[in-house]
Amino acid sequence: MFERITNFFRPEDAQKKASVALARLLSQYEMDGIAYRNEITQSRRRSESRQLALGCWIIPFEADRPQILDFTAVSSAVTYDMRRAGVGVLTFTPIELKNFVIALPDKEGVWRFFECEKCHNSRIPGGWHLSGLKLLRLIELEYRDVSVFRDCIHEEVNATVAAGWNG
Repeated sequence: MFERITNFFRPEDAQKKASVALARLLSQYEMDGIAYRNEITQSRRRSESRQLALGCWIIPFEADRPQILDFTAVSSAVTYDMRRAGVGVLTFTPIELKNFVIALPDKEGVWRFFECEKCHNSRIPGGWHLSGLKLLRLIELEYRDVSVFRDCIHEEVNATVAAGWNG
């Protein structure tokens, strides 16, 4: 009770909240790779980079209205490496946006949305672009917005398959 009262007068740091949410997501995926009673350290939430490939989505928003996401303009990406403060993503084309939202799935298929700031964009072999993203805050969407997002990515995936990207 006392903690709730003090948190009311001391608002939570948005970047820290996003960092903790990403650390929980990373912990979910790391648990599969830990052998029983092997490779256990004092803290699983280290700040070092972890190579983890997850399909994710880049979602633009209007610069003056970051609460309104443009789900019709989503683009696909793959995570390259992750750490508590940020994510590296691979894309076919360089990310032109400075700030945007990245949607990352957890192991149960629940999408987590993070506002990000692009820190760098590098061309790498194979025609890919590697972008380093700094997490700014966790975004908690309404259920109907998540439903619209799922419909948009479903349409995007079907359009890609119809265009011949199905192997």
